[in-house]
Amino acid sequence: MISIVTRGIINYPNLLTLQIPRLGNTAPEVKIQSLSKNYLLDNLALQTSQSRFIFPLKPSILNKAAVPPSSLRAIASVNSVYLPVTIGQPSGQYEFVFYTSRRAKFPVFEVLHNGKVIYKNSRRNAQNGEVVFTWNGRKAPAGRYQVHLIAEQERIGRPPDKFERRYDFEHNPNWLI
Repeated sequence: MISIVTRGIINYPNLLTLQIPRLGNTAPEVKIQSLSKNYLLDNLALQTSQSRFIFPLKPSILNKAAVPPSSLRAIASVNSVYLPVTIGQPSGQYEFVFYTSRRAKFPVFEVLHNGKVIYKNSRRNAQNGEVVFTWNGRKAPAGRYQVHLIAEQERIGRPPDKFERRYDFEHNPNWLI
């Protein structure tokens, strides 16, 4: 997984604010990137507020690197628990982005809460590069959730290479509004 965000921007504002929910008192590890533009920003100097960490970013840096808002990816974690990054304003849904260097099918994408599947989707057509799944969690209660993913990467002349991953993430419906 290369990104878990909620975003409500089409164009960059004068000052772009990234917000990451707090999980205890530990500052998260945060990475911002655009694979299409080979852009990476990490080791961010986060500011703290009561319930979130904040990173104000002047979009002139992104504009200079020709990074369009739609290609901006962000990921944050504390002790292997992922936290959704709000880019600008929330959009009402989470965007989970995965990357595959080879063409792959994604027969299973599930969001689980307390071990029960509450949302599922799939991608049956093989594609490579960034693969985006969305989930509207506005009606789901706050708490720890898990993404379960199964992918089948194509290999020339051989059976597909299957892999399965699980990612724990924190959710609060207030982060989506």
